[in-house]
Amino acid sequence: MVCEINPVAETALERVSIQLPRTGADASNGRPAPRDEHPRLLVSDQQDLLAVVIDYGRYGRVYRADTGECIQELDCGDYYSSMTPFGAEFTTVHGATTLIHRTDWNRLDATVYDPDPRPLTARADPVESAASADTRFQDYFVGNIALNTDHTRVLTDGWIWTPVGAQRAFSLPAWLIDNPWESEDGASLWRRNDPTEDWDYPLCWIDADSYATMGRPSDIFREEDEPQPADTVSIVNISTGVEATFLGPEPLRIPGRRTLFHARGHLLSVEPDGLSIWRLSDGSLAHHLPGLNPELVLGGANRIVSPSGDTCIILPLPEL
Repeated sequence: MVCEINPVAETALERVSIQLPRTGADASNGRPAPRDEHPRLLVSDQQDLLAVVIDYGRYGRVYRADTGECIQELDCGDYYSSMTPFGAEFTTVHGATTLIHRTDWNRLDATVYDPDPRPLTARADPVESAASADTRFQDYFVGNIALNTDHTRVLTDGWIWTPVGAQRAFSLPAWLIDNPWESEDGASLWRRNDPTEDWDYPLCWIDADSYATMGRPSDIFREEDEPQPADTVSIVNISTGVEATFLGPEPLRIPGRRTLFHARGHLLSVEPDGLSIWRLSDGSLAHHLPGLNPELVLGGANRIVSPSGDTCIILPLPEL
């Protein structure tokens, strides 16, 4: 059952019943699944569509929000799909609800609903061949995706062999309007310079150009006698390539769950003993709310949403 939350009135209304996608369809090529499958709910900006994807699984579904009717089955393939979240996010294109979603281990596509599903990024699969030297083939396992604050960039968090974590970004308008290959080798494609030890770390966009992410540099470049680096939070500016370490937060790392948020010039970090709110201007601690572990921060509504058993707690953010 999907419920609609009114954060201002602090009420919830049962809205529609839906049938969840299938689970247990990927055996990771004979290897034990590294992380448990679990469903994740997405709601379109216009609240006309819902989607449920199975993080660390293969399948998803798109539904009409008013009736619960399933209008599209999603499938990201069975090649190591249990290693990453099912990358999917809603946006709006020319007034129509659009879903960006993974359709294979190394491929994203976009589907517009006007009102029925229609592909926006149809293209052939690139060929993996040394002879063809196809630069469109990416040996990159797409995981979580996130849209920047004005929905002009798509950030992807995934991995490459050996394996190490890797983050990439590209222009959303260029991909949807000019070049369906923009996500593979377009002019706007940006790659973070240094790989990380793992992937699916906490991250969130701060503005149109910068995002905050947690991570630890990969040890493939570390000398044997060098100490193991610690997890740190970095502010990464895609336009300039500059990265700055943010010393305050120590967010929990919970696979498939958001633990970093941005609201009104502050970075919110879900930590072992509660929620910390940090000033982006100087990195200082503005507030600490012990015992609070929200799964959603509604910056525009100035509310924190936190599940507690079978209930949902809605609290106002402190004055920022």
